[in-house]
Amino acid sequence: MFASEWIPSDGTWTKSPGRATWEVPSPPTGREVQDRCDAHIYRYAIRNQLDEQTRRLSRSQHIAVAKAVLDDDGAKAEKLMRQHVRTSGTEVLRIVDAMN
Repeated sequence: MFASEWIPSDGTWTKSPGRATWEVPSPPTGREVQDRCDAHIYRYAIRNQLDEQTRRLSRSQHIAVAKAVLDDDGAKAEKLMRQHVRTSGTEVLRIVDAMN
């Protein structure tokens, strides 16, 4: 779980000596919290159904994309990411279909 998924981006930092507080305009609604939890549950369920070979392939694809970004090769990074989305999307759809 990433903090960016739970901490609203429309807040402001209030700083005082030895303390910093993130103030948000309003807390998320119960429905928003439930939607976030549901997304994490599905992500967890799908991730746990991937076999080791698929996880290894996904990891290597992410590394290749990161290297292309670090090499400042946007076209290559986009091409690799599109390939990854197609590959992983097919696998995720297979798992979701099996869950229903």
